[in-house]
Amino acid sequence: MLFPVLSACMSGGGFGRAARPASGGGFGRGGARPAAARKPPPSLEAVAARFRNRLPASECEPCACGSGLGYAACCQPYHAGGASPESPERCLQARFSAFAYRLPLPLIATTHRENRDYREDRVAWARALDREGMFDGFEFARLSFTATLRPRGGGEEVSFSERSRFLRGGSGWLYASGEVTAEEGGTVLN
Repeated sequence: MLFPVLSACMSGGGFGRAARPASGGGFGRGGARPAAARKPPPSLEAVAARFRNRLPASECEPCACGSGLGYAACCQPYHAGGASPESPERCLQARFSAFAYRLPLPLIATTHRENRDYREDRVAWARALDREGMFDGFEFARLSFTATLRPRGGGEEVSFSERSRFLRGGSGWLYASGEVTAEEGGTVLN
């Protein structure tokens, strides 16, 4: 053993003193709580339930994603976990409306492991979203994304990027403008 003194100190013995029970002293009152009395750590669902969401008053109100459909017929099934986005566009719309409504669970569920924001500790991730990532207090936002399209029968990929500008409207966020840049065969198209 490399550190016998440290080991003896950490185990409560050594230096001719008897070990004191944990409940007999130390800082605070009453010592350590028994394992059965400790609260289990909160679940992801419990943390998410404490978020101040901005869900529409009626499921028939237009969805914040801008599709024109009512929330119940649009992004709500993705947010409730009853469906998975069937296309990149639907994933982007569902994620946008999840941000607009302050819903962390669909954001976490639709983030790939390769994303820089991905965290193994989902409870800590949800708490970080609540503190830092829910567009609170903003009147406008800019989002940028790049998409790469691959033809089914082979051929050359086409990529495009968009930098979108969104403004806060009466019932949520609205798309205001976007700058699209496309590349086709190494040529930039505007």
